[in-house]
Amino acid sequence: MNTSIILILIFLVILQQLIIILLSNPNRRKYEHDLRTERTIGSFAQARNNLMALALEDKIDINSSTFQSLYEINTFVMRRPDKYKEISFFLMKVILEKEDCKEGKYSIEKESKNWSPEIKIVVKETATAIGNLIFDYSPYLRLLFSIQQKLRQVSNFIGFLDRIKDKIMKNDPIISNFAKVKSEMYEIAM
Repeated sequence: MNTSIILILIFLVILQQLIIILLSNPNRRKYEHDLRTERTIGSFAQARNNLMALALEDKIDINSSTFQSLYEINTFVMRRPDKYKEISFFLMKVILEKEDCKEGKYSIEKESKNWSPEIKIVVKETATAIGNLIFDYSPYLRLLFSIQQKLRQVSNFIGFLDRIKDKIMKNDPIISNFAKVKSEMYEIAM
């Protein structure tokens, strides 16, 4: 018993120290912002590097609309980390308004029918990087996502409690009978 009390006290002291460290760090938001920026630059750089590898292996024509548009998108975003919030807002607006992008500088729809699996992978990487850019720099989407995660945790916990309740009621006839009587009393009261 004494060892369990000591372990609980040690756990509480460690927990207290972690909370103090987290709350006392005034640069936390800056660190999070720097992390998002590095992740964004890295994802677009990876897509561009893979695109360049395909060009070096002659698996994509550097004069094609696909190559030029992917290269420009990846390079444009990589070079403007100070504008990520504005770029995110613009991209989200374009996607939500479902603007027709076929009339732009490049029309890759025709080329997309002939893409190799390697090109499709680079296109998916760029699309994932764009999605992450939109999500990471939109406080509203991050807030909605965190609310969704909290609700999922609550529903998982409630489901866990329901499973425990069902298991207990199956294994203990006294509790099962008590629950039946309780529900019948509620029905009568209504």
